[in-house]
Formats: sequence, C-alpha cells, structure tokens
Amino acid sequence: MRFLVMKSSLRAFSLLELLIVIAIIAILTSLAIPAFNSIGKSQNLGAAIRNLEEAMQNARKKAVTSNRIVEFRIRKTVDGTSYNAYDTVAFNEFGTQPKPVSRVSTLPTGFVFGKNKSSILQELPERTSTDVPVVYHSFRFMPDGSTDLSETKKWNLTILHESALTKPDSPNVASASISPTTGDVTTYRP
Repeated sequence: MRFLVMKSSLRAFSLLELLIVIAIIAILTSLAIPAFNSIGKSQNLGAAIRNLEEAMQNARKKAVTSNRIVEFRIRKTVDGTSYNAYDTVAFNEFGTQPKPVSRVSTLPTGFVFGKNKSSILQELPERTSTDVPVVYHSFRFMPDGSTDLSETKKWNLTILHESALTKPDSPNVASASISPTTGDVTTYRP
C-alpha cells in the first residue's frame, strides 16, 4: 500500500510583508497624532472658556449679594508678554481697599487672552496694583449687577491658542461677551 504524503499548504508572512505592514501603521499613526493634539486643544479651550464664564458670573453674584463693587482683573504673565490669568477683588463700602475674592486662575498651557481680539484688552487702560506688582486690565461689577463698562460698545474677552496668534482662521478660539447694563456673560465659539 502506498501512502500519499500531502504537502502542507500553510504559509507564513515574509519579512518584507511584515515590514510593509509596520510602515503603513507608522504612517497612519503619524497622520493621526495631529488630530489627537487638536482634540486636546479643543477640550482645553472649552474648559478655559467655561471657567472664565463661571468666574465672571461668580464676581457678579458676589457684587450683588455683598452690595460691594467687585473688580474682575485680566492679568499679564510673569514675563509680561501676554495675558493668561484672571482674578477678582472686592472693595469695601467706600470703594477702596481691594480684598481678594478668588485665587488667581491661569489659562491652560499654550492659551492666552488675545489682545487684538478682545475689546476689554484693547479699550481699557493697563493698570498696576498696589497690593500685588502685576499689570492688568479690569472692569467692575456694581452692586446692582451691572458693570462700569461703557454701554456704547460691545465688550468681549477672547481666549485663543498661542498658535492662533499667527493664524487668523484658527479654530482654537472662544470668546466671552459681557453686557454692560446687566453684567450677563455669554460665551461662544466660532
């Protein structure tokens, strides 16, 4: 009797095929990384604008509930090149002697307040504080909930990624609009 020996039809991948698959995976990964970075920037921007809106609303509430003037300050960085922090101070019944209401909040790394896109930074004068040597722009919430901002202008404060300073059509931009008469804050993202 004869036995037939069947050849096995199992076949493995060659080294060249494996290298091609690895190269394709590397190319796809390198294309996906910028998309993930953009998602991270977008999430940080969303959190930053929500935190800014909440801080402004809290400053307004503090002014109304304490029957005091509360100042919202947009602060320059330590090196003085841009604005990336904010805080609030309340004044006594005579409108003097500022007292901190909140801690200084800083925007996420890489984000700044856009001076050219923020009417508050363009129109309001730079000030320096006697309590802390820092340069800032500010506006005040009054005890009735209004602000000391002129009613004839539209007031906004825009947050953007530093990369958007050189790219005017960057999607990483968000803005908070402040109503001078009511002190209401509305945020939007283009």
